[in-house]
Amino acid sequence: MTMIRAFLLPVLLFVCLAILPLQHVQADESSFDDSPKVELSLHANKDAVVAGEDLTLIIRKEIIPHWHTYWMNPGDSGAETRFKFNAPQGFTIGEVSWPAPSAIPFGPLINYGYEDEVLFTVPVTVPDTLAPELTHVTFNVDAEWLVCMDICIPEFGNASITLPVASSATPINEDMVERAQNVLPQTDHNLTARFNYDETAKNFTLSVDGLVETDLEKQNTHFFPKEWGVILAASPQEVNSTAQGSLTLSTDRDTRDIAEFDALDGVLRVGQHSYDITAEKDTTLLNTNTVPNAEQMVFDDNFTLTLALVFAFIGGMILNLMPCVFPVLSMKALSLVKLSEKERHHAALHGAAYAGGIIASFWVVAGSLIALQSLGAQIGWGFQLQNPIVTGLLAYLLFALGLNLAGFFEFSNKLSGVGQGLTAQHSYKGSFFTGVLATLVATP
Repeated sequence: MTMIRAFLLPVLLFVCLAILPLQHVQADESSFDDSPKVELSLHANKDAVVAGEDLTLIIRKEIIPHWHTYWMNPGDSGAETRFKFNAPQGFTIGEVSWPAPSAIPFGPLINYGYEDEVLFTVPVTVPDTLAPELTHVTFNVDAEWLVCMDICIPEFGNASITLPVASSATPINEDMVERAQNVLPQTDHNLTARFNYDETAKNFTLSVDGLVETDLEKQNTHFFPKEWGVILAASPQEVNSTAQGSLTLSTDRDTRDIAEFDALDGVLRVGQHSYDITAEKDTTLLNTNTVPNAEQMVFDDNFTLTLALVFAFIGGMILNLMPCVFPVLSMKALSLVKLSEKERHHAALHGAAYAGGIIASFWVVAGSLIALQSLGAQIGWGFQLQNPIVTGLLAYLLFALGLNLAGFFEFSNKLSGVGQGLTAQHSYKGSFFTGVLATLVATP
């Protein structure tokens, strides 16, 4: 038997190592295309730089069909595009103007972003006096973005443009400039907006006055808040309008505390028009247009702690049938065999230590998630599994555990300070780290 194991182990390792490059080739040929999904370029509205005359740069992103990138607030998931500019000393790069976004379905989620072509405009203030030796000026932009279809890929790009210094300039790229201006939200308007929210029903209401009748006839109306976490992007937005040019939009609010805002900036898209608006908080504005929430209130009154524990127990039983839990069950079974030799109170203490390891691990993951979200990261539960290094290490760890449980090899005492060594100790610390390892291998 020992000879068979000694023969099978190198065979298994050889097969696994041989399959890895084969799978990589198959993935490249069949499903995964690692070519860039977005092409970045930089353009100007004039053919030269003139001292004292402002200039406009246009950042163009060409996105291949069926893929999309994100607005400043990405919606339910995603990450905004980030720009970093470099210009000669004395030139001032202004704020990037973002085109009005679209609501893009992404599975059960709604993303705020762009498809096909995206044009960002950037104002540049040129100094009144330029050095005589300055004959050409180069502007450079570095950008990073997330592009998604059925998967999401982080990409990076760089673009630059060099313009001569002259005494006069001629407009260029007029068609592109016009397209860029047409997709920008209108800022010169007479709209007034107010918002409020219902803390009990978890509803959000936006009221806008000053629209024209042709706008109110449009069916494609959507509000995009610039701040994340204000409304649930995937929730329907119910719109009611009047002939006097007023519009009321109601939807579900998200988890962020809206009480911190006295005003909310956003983009209101009405048909083919879009408006950059600032909604002031109005405590007299009540949400009377959303679907009544009576069923939710009845549910909250009758859903007791006992019923919640019963459903949690049933959910735990179902969870034990999932493949990702099998390694945990085997590890726990082995630990129970060891505990059967101990007295009852010792076994209970080891069980508590094991549970403590699981709970502590979840607190670490949850704490990291909350901390990163508070810093503005648009991530959700299981974000660590989007990192290929983490998933690769988990794959090798599970493979090694499988060989270990099959008896192909044993970890030596020299490795007692790592992973299995910690869990193999018969102390409470060993039980604690068994819980930690169980959480780690169960994350998929």
